[in-house]
Amino acid sequence: MKQFLKQYRVRLHTVGPVFIGSGREYSKKEYVILSNSKVGILDMQKLYSFLIHRRRTQSFENYMLNMPKEDLHDWLKKEGIEKQEIQNCMKFVIDAGDTSIQHGTKASIIDFIKDPMGRPYVPGSSLKGMFRTLLLTKSLEENAKK
Repeated sequence: MKQFLKQYRVRLHTVGPVFIGSGREYSKKEYVILSNSKVGILDMQKLYSFLIHRRRTQSFENYMLNMPKEDLHDWLKKEGIEKQEIQNCMKFVIDAGDTSIQHGTKASIIDFIKDPMGRPYVPGSSLKGMFRTLLLTKSLEENAKK
């Protein structure tokens, strides 16, 4: 049987930032600021399992449902849970860079698309759109009169 799909490995060198969202957004109740420039995105199932052992599930459920303005860091502090204790509950850690999160305003974090192993990647459809735009722009420049 002949395979009709081909796979290519492409290495991109970008001049500016590239962002391709996965559609997933993390609220201030799903991440913790670890340092001045690092943010830990939590695996909520692991966090809940941790809280079962600490007997904090009722308080956590109340926080999630009834405290819209409080962020997770403040709730952990109020419950006497240190950031180091929840290190095993992290999905991944990202650099907050020069964002509003770093400056004290808690915002949502939009997730980059990732492969099944959790590594960011650029889908072929995005490359196709990029090439189509480049070719169209070049064609318009060369045939401006048309």
